[in-house]
Amino acid sequence: MLDAHTSTERAKRALAVAQGLLSPWFAMIKLTRLHNQVLVVNPDHIYEADANPDTTLRLVNGERIIVKETLDELIAKVVAYRQRICGGHDALAVGAVTLRHRDDDDGDREGGVR
Repeated sequence: MLDAHTSTERAKRALAVAQGLLSPWFAMIKLTRLHNQVLVVNPDHIYEADANPDTTLRLVNGERIIVKETLDELIAKVVAYRQRICGGHDALAVGAVTLRHRDDDDGDREGGVR
């Protein structure tokens, strides 16, 4: 459940984006396709990621994207994104939950970056 402070901060950011004061890229992470094309992805749209050997993202809409970044680099970018979005609130908890997926090899996959 979101507290009022977090909701207020998100509302302020949304208003700043709508007014053109804050870039909408704030809500994206920058990745690189295998042929060096740069793309931005909203991490909230990543359903899962794996390395076979290339890092492959599967988005919630079913699209697959192969990127140069390793899984660890991808996780670091997602953690940094979540910290930006949370505005520092619960940043350690967000990082711990996201990093848990990197070490989660018990086969329990509930979506998200793994």
